[in-house]
Amino acid sequence: TTLDDILAELHFLFEQEKRNKARIDLIIDQITKLSCGDFSHSLPISIDQDKIDVINMGLNAFGEELRESSINIKGFDDLFNSLESPFLIIDTDEKSITKFNQSTLEFFDYTNVNKYQIPLTSFLNETIIKELDDFSKSEKKVTSIKQKITINGVEKHIIINFSRLDATYHVKPSIALFLTDITAQVENEKLLKAKEVSEHSARMKEEFL
Repeated sequence: TTLDDILAELHFLFEQEKRNKARIDLIIDQITKLSCGDFSHSLPISIDQDKIDVINMGLNAFGEELRESSINIKGFDDLFNSLESPFLIIDTDEKSITKFNQSTLEFFDYTNVNKYQIPLTSFLNETIIKELDDFSKSEKKVTSIKQKITINGVEKHIIINFSRLDATYHVKPSIALFLTDITAQVENEKLLKAKEVSEHSARMKEEFL
């Protein structure tokens, strides 16, 4: 295996991460639309028929059901629990988590606690809490930020998507947080940049010889 082979593999993984992020962004956008009562859109299904396509098909089917019937909170809960990315619902008055899916438990390693008693500050830093406060006071429906957090000593890079939930679904003022782990993508970018710097230094040395 040569350095060029490694670089080619890193480029492939990086492009794959970008494609998956774009598809996840569509899922987040669709969840936001459904939460706001907009059932007029559907998600594309690729020829790969992978896990993301399964989620897309489930969302499309659920959107059809919502168009034909009243809101089903349990249906949303089942759907969110099927997602592989962490999804949380925050009570903006109490500054606490009211619901989250199984992926959230695994991501934050909250497997032995009462999920309805976890305070928001137990894992989100001041910057994120301030963003949450600003978002709750604004007129925005959605927004997102990039953050670096540490979980059990492990540094992770994430994108946090904020989505205001319609009062139809939640009596209390609530905001949904959809987390995307981009740690692998960030590390790939660092490796690519380090290799480019190394190659540039090597070329500079050759020019001076």
